[in-house]
Amino acid sequence: MNSLFDLSNLYGLACNIWPRFPYDIPQLQTALKPFLYLFNITNQCNLNCYYCCQKTSLTRNRPELSFEDIAGIIKKLPRYAVIVFSGGEPLCRDDFTQLLQETRRLKRKTALLTNGLLLNDDIICEMIQNRLLNIGIAIDGDKYYYEKIKGRGNYAVVMDNVDRLAYHKKKAKSSFPAFDWKVTVFPENVSRLPLLYQQAADHGADSFTVSFPKKNEFQFNDCLHDIAVLDCEPVSNGNYRFPENIEDIYKELFSIARTSRTRLRTYPQMKQAEDLKNYFETSAIQKRYSACRMPWSGMVISSTGEAYPCLSVRIGDLKKQSLAQVLTSPENIRFRNQLKKRSLFAICDGCCYARLKPVLKPCRSSTPADILSATAPATLLQWIMPLKP
Repeated sequence: MNSLFDLSNLYGLACNIWPRFPYDIPQLQTALKPFLYLFNITNQCNLNCYYCCQKTSLTRNRPELSFEDIAGIIKKLPRYAVIVFSGGEPLCRDDFTQLLQETRRLKRKTALLTNGLLLNDDIICEMIQNRLLNIGIAIDGDKYYYEKIKGRGNYAVVMDNVDRLAYHKKKAKSSFPAFDWKVTVFPENVSRLPLLYQQAADHGADSFTVSFPKKNEFQFNDCLHDIAVLDCEPVSNGNYRFPENIEDIYKELFSIARTSRTRLRTYPQMKQAEDLKNYFETSAIQKRYSACRMPWSGMVISSTGEAYPCLSVRIGDLKKQSLAQVLTSPENIRFRNQLKKRSLFAICDGCCYARLKPVLKPCRSSTPADILSATAPATLLQWIMPLKP
């Protein structure tokens, strides 16, 4: 896939540009509706990962949306919508392929977040035929680490399914769905990230996404609250002790990214490894992260049809309301107004949509020896347009 026009670049560009107008001009909030919808179509899962942000008895025991409910909600979303099916595990639904077909019939774009264990030839062919844009598969480590979390024998299954995906894409001469190899980063697997990045590239991944675990229970969780939760001081989900050389590990990732065809994505978003300092800092969040406009470009739909912006604040119910009614609800207007006023909330810390502020590197003036040690064209190019991952 052309690196100038790959999905990661287009997604990042859209997230930066799309919210600018409705953010500054409230009258455009319903004219320019969000384009990205994370739709948790089930609360069931075939795994029991300890770090899952949806792992609560409350979410898993609630009734599922029917096929007709989901189709009805999709009809309410704008034609330009990109709908990311998530869960739970979306492939636990027996009607998943029918949902793909219905979404294409309704002329909406789709993507999928999955653990990959329930993929098979029929499902993969349906994804290709129905023009799924992207599939994100969680593969957090090597065989030993993966099976410690997700069960004995499952590593061979998921890697076989990754190969099946590559086979069917090649057979159909299709670049889609783009394959995003996803890793949740913990102290136990962080040292393996460079090797996993190379492995992802060897298996034809279009992108390699590394994410820190959620810092609190209010991020992307279907257990919804009223807006008072925005004033909460977050209680950490876990005090993880990452190794002191984590910045060096991330520097190696960014170095690999400069020449790899597999694009590196980091959550929270950062431009360089040095920005990790702001992630681990404990100062006010506004000092460490850029102001967030993501709720103007994206929305989450729970497994019961309720809507929330990203933080678990109930702003409406798309099973009962139109999208315009949700966007203009008192809860959503209050949420957006408070976010504009504060830039971020304390419970936003570590959110995958958040952007870490860049940490300035110490300047080092060039000496004549530095200039002579490199070829002139390369040196000029680096000064004019520094290499980016």
